[in-house]
Amino acid sequence: IFSAVMGILAFYYFTRMTESEGRYRELFDNVNDAIFVVSPEGEGRGTFIEANTVAYQNLGYGKEEILRLTPADLDEHYALGQKSADHAPHLFETVIQDKNGKKIPVEVHSHHFQLSGRPAILSIIRDITVRKQNEIKLLESEQQLRELAAQLFNIQEIERSRISKELHDELGQAMMLLKFQVSGIHEKLT
Repeated sequence: IFSAVMGILAFYYFTRMTESEGRYRELFDNVNDAIFVVSPEGEGRGTFIEANTVAYQNLGYGKEEILRLTPADLDEHYALGQKSADHAPHLFETVIQDKNGKKIPVEVHSHHFQLSGRPAILSIIRDITVRKQNEIKLLESEQQLRELAAQLFNIQEIERSRISKELHDELGQAMMLLKFQVSGIHEKLT
């Protein structure tokens, strides 16, 4: 009876653990960002312990291929960003390379944690290609606005100068004529 009860309990806990792992895997694989779990050990470069489906798809690797890589294989700055002296969360931007050599600008958020009693690093990697393209468009737009403002200022200065010259010439002639007329009237009166 004891072994039967132990068997039932073991089956129950195994089933619950399998369900829990399934929920974890579902969450892990269905986020929009690439997620890597990295072991900080191994020649100072670390190795990938786990990666989600988005990581495989975005980088063009199969699961087995990506787990044979290190962060330095994707980008040396990414590997350097994995290590922070105080183990505080670390947020940085870098450019990683997919399997075909395409450069992908990314934002990496990494933090240290314990996985089964061993140190590990969780890195969430967001593709920021669209953001970078929009930043470039914004900078170009700002430059165009600055150029238009400078052109407007130049046109205003030219127009002010033209109006000033016209006023000076016309008003100057009118003032000179008025002066002669006042002088003539003054001579007649004296």
